[in-house]
Amino acid sequence: MFTAIVTAMLGVTYLGWMGILDVSLVYMVPTFWIAQIVGGVLLGVGFAVGGYCPGTSPAAVVMGHLDAIAYIVGIFAGVFVFSLAFPLLRGLYTAETWSRPPA
Repeated sequence: MFTAIVTAMLGVTYLGWMGILDVSLVYMVPTFWIAQIVGGVLLGVGFAVGGYCPGTSPAAVVMGHLDAIAYIVGIFAGVFVFSLAFPLLRGLYTAETWSRPPA
């Protein structure tokens, strides 16, 4: 995924420099730094503690790994708890934003 993101970023940048792509017409989603840092830390801790990523855990379940079943149950439990806690965390999503400066 990282290489796909870097490839797309470089492609848009170079095509813009060459005049092939009008970058001002490309919508840039605002970046919410605080929310991304908190989410990245939680995701990283989940990967480290669980020993799986969300993509490999279903394959491990099919192979019969009980820890992978617990990992997937934990994913769904986390999604459920987050959905209940979202009204309390709503401010985190808009805490700080950085947008690309106008062209």
